[in-house]
Amino acid sequence: MGSLVVSRITSPVATWIALLSLLAVHLATNYKAVRCVAMRTLNRQRMGIVVSHFHQTGRVLTPKEVSRRERVLEHDGVLRWGEHSVLGFGDVGVRFATVLASLMKDGSFDDNASRRWIRELATIFRMQKYILWPAKSTGRRRLLSASSLPTVYICLKVGATANDQAKAWSHALLVAKELSSRRRRRARQSDDKNADDDDDGMAVVSEKVVVLQATMAEMDGNFVALASQLAAKGWDPDTACIETGGGFRIAVVSEDDRGAWGVPADGAGVGGVVDANAALSGHRESKKAV
Repeated sequence: MGSLVVSRITSPVATWIALLSLLAVHLATNYKAVRCVAMRTLNRQRMGIVVSHFHQTGRVLTPKEVSRRERVLEHDGVLRWGEHSVLGFGDVGVRFATVLASLMKDGSFDDNASRRWIRELATIFRMQKYILWPAKSTGRRRLLSASSLPTVYICLKVGATANDQAKAWSHALLVAKELSSRRRRRARQSDDKNADDDDDGMAVVSEKVVVLQATMAEMDGNFVALASQLAAKGWDPDTACIETGGGFRIAVVSEDDRGAWGVPADGAGVGGVVDANAALSGHRESKKAV
């Protein structure tokens, strides 16, 4: 095609017209080709589409159905309900120090108050292979959204499987959805749409903990049913595609196991938090290459 066109070009204007026309055809055909591909693995975008549709209808979409809904280009880490509503962002495999820093920033807590909220987090996620914490988005992510959408930090525990990663991302989506619903309710009750930014630190952290507890109960009731249907619908749930880069793993250890994990006896943790008596009495992070 190119050789045929070049042989008939006689001016610079014709060259540019031919170049732009061929580029447009090339891009259009590649776009159509990508849209025809139906991937069986569950990445972040496909997991979000499957989870949101399942919560709305009780039915698990097939890979072919999802391929018609997913976007070819998507912002990294977007938590999107269905095909349209952006509820926030998610970071997978983050350090627990990141969660601690966000927790202390939200509430301006001292060490004693921080230990209490760490205990609360450890209790909520004691049966899970992950820990979540919703924080305020910063930088470019804050600019991408019209309002202050959260970034949900996802800490993965040692031994987290592909199923655990999928559950963590699904839970993060529900957390972002619930926070969005609460924000809209407050906006309807007040002319100040940023009223949540004016709450005192304790109220902000308390609300987030309540949201984590409520959504955990919802996850326990729905994710098992969702996961049990994935393979039957043609998905490959055993290939981990939620974590897209090298991430960290944390281990929640008891007081008796601190020495075995190398956690200092004085309870010093990361992020400047001293945690001697909490249920999450110590933790150790390890880098995992993906």
